[in-house]
Amino acid sequence: MSNKTDQIVGRNKLILKRVGLSLVTIFPPFLGILILFLSKKPLTGTAFALSFFIAGFYGVIVVIRKEIPMALRSVYGKWAVIQGLSVTVFCWGSAIYFFLFGLK
Repeated sequence: MSNKTDQIVGRNKLILKRVGLSLVTIFPPFLGILILFLSKKPLTGTAFALSFFIAGFYGVIVVIRKEIPMALRSVYGKWAVIQGLSVTVFCWGSAIYFFLFGLK
């Protein structure tokens, strides 16, 4: 009986760990969106630049972990690194553009 209880507890801990890692991984894009919602209206180029810069850290986290955790199927290895790098380059490039040129 104790062995079966240990298996259930171990499975629950694994599920909680995966959910926690997923939340940490997707936190930067949500923080960027939150900055856009909380910024003064009308939106400025600086608000967009800051939100894209913070959202770019999603890709950095993915590259460091080499994993994109998802509920059903996670992405591992080089495909996760490629996606993380592309997201980081896009977000940080957009941040530089919005910082330099604004919303013209």
